[in-house]
Amino acid sequence: MAKYHHTWVFQKKVIGGEFVKFVEFKSENGNEYLFDNNSGQIFNKNHKDGELLLQEYTRKFGGETESKIEVVSEEDVDDFLYGKGNGFHQLILEVTSQCNFRCKYCCYSDHYEYTHGYTNEVMDENTARAAIDLFFNNFENAQKSNPLQDPYIGFYGGEPLLNRELIRYAVNYIEEKYSKFHPKYNMTTNGYLLTKEDMDFLVKHDFAVLVSLDGHKENHDRNRVCVNGEPSFDVVFENFRKFRQAYPSYKKITVSFCYDIRTDLLKVKEFFEENDINFFRASPIESANTDYYQQFTTEEFQIFDKKYNLLKEEFYQHIREKTLTQDMFVYNFFCVGYLEMNYHCMIGDKKNTLIPYTGTCIPGQKIYVRPDGSFHICERVNPKFSIGDVFNGLNSRKIAELINRYNEVICRKCVDCTTGKLCTHCFAKFFNDQDVAFNEGFCNATRKNHCESLAGLVNCLELDSRMFDEITVQYYNRLMDKALGGC
Repeated sequence: MAKYHHTWVFQKKVIGGEFVKFVEFKSENGNEYLFDNNSGQIFNKNHKDGELLLQEYTRKFGGETESKIEVVSEEDVDDFLYGKGNGFHQLILEVTSQCNFRCKYCCYSDHYEYTHGYTNEVMDENTARAAIDLFFNNFENAQKSNPLQDPYIGFYGGEPLLNRELIRYAVNYIEEKYSKFHPKYNMTTNGYLLTKEDMDFLVKHDFAVLVSLDGHKENHDRNRVCVNGEPSFDVVFENFRKFRQAYPSYKKITVSFCYDIRTDLLKVKEFFEENDINFFRASPIESANTDYYQQFTTEEFQIFDKKYNLLKEEFYQHIREKTLTQDMFVYNFFCVGYLEMNYHCMIGDKKNTLIPYTGTCIPGQKIYVRPDGSFHICERVNPKFSIGDVFNGLNSRKIAELINRYNEVICRKCVDCTTGKLCTHCFAKFFNDQDVAFNEGFCNATRKNHCESLAGLVNCLELDSRMFDEITVQYYNRLMDKALGGC
């Protein structure tokens, strides 16, 4: 998507006897900074020579050491997931693969080469019950390792409300048998089929409900159409409005929106503000393994860039004037990315030892169950790569094979990366329909995006050095309380 343009230099050096990897970059005001990939720290070169600061830091805390990439065995997998209690944190049931929409950017559309396409599978009660039993029997062990850990149960599709009876069956079964674990429920829906009865059930069981709504009618209807090609905005927005009207104090219903080059972000902003909607997530249409973006012209990219930059200038103006608040569209749109980037550096210091690079989870931490009962890494990974099933449990041999392949093909390329500390990529980004596959162009683009984000972060801090203090911590806590339990 559109970015402000900065210059950056990737560096790998021995400084003061210590090996360091860092990036030199500039802010909008021309101030120079270094990002140290070992510590995740940003050093201001204007106050003192950046390399000298980096030398002092590495002398005190040590330079970057290469993480070992070792062959992972079935026993290693079992020890990580069961012995150390790292498995079974989240269960996602794909209650149906059917969908009443045919969104033009859907990951199951013809635009995406390595996904399975539309099917008509439906999960039955026996499969759901077996998945739930296996998950909670193992979750008790995970909770011993982390007593504050709550189980997250997600319902996914297709469109999950096409199998609403199974959702109700699953929740009632969990409440009868496993309520002592205090499960937290979530569901992502296109909102078209929401009834008053659904709303009552979701609120009663304290669901986090994420409705897909791509802003104003023109933008939403451009891509989000029904199976018969009819637009969907009027029904979806009316159902969302009725939900908020019926439960005005319920804070766990929110929206996500997707955008592409033809999206007028200024109009989306106006729509959300007029209707008092704080969105949970703004996502550009996935650009990996797709021909989706080939439809846009150079002129359309230029128009998008212009409006994106106008929106960002408004964001900066609020920072200058100390008027930025957490309920603003521009705060949600820009700040959350900077925040996640900052927190990821700290989270990265506690990475697992099985996959030492990138931001991936270990298969088995999340259990994604397809309608046929097969287990998968998550909802975004090619379904050809099963890691078990509801009747036999997780297959540690398959998991070990996937980890070793990922380490060999991907992580060995990460050793020299100068922004690896910021990497959030995972299995979902590196699978084709046959194998794990490294894409150098994709990783190069990722590093550039990291640098753009670093520059954007320091641009904000130069305008207001404390803007990410109290308001961001509060907002992050609120997001995590509302979060859908995903990565």
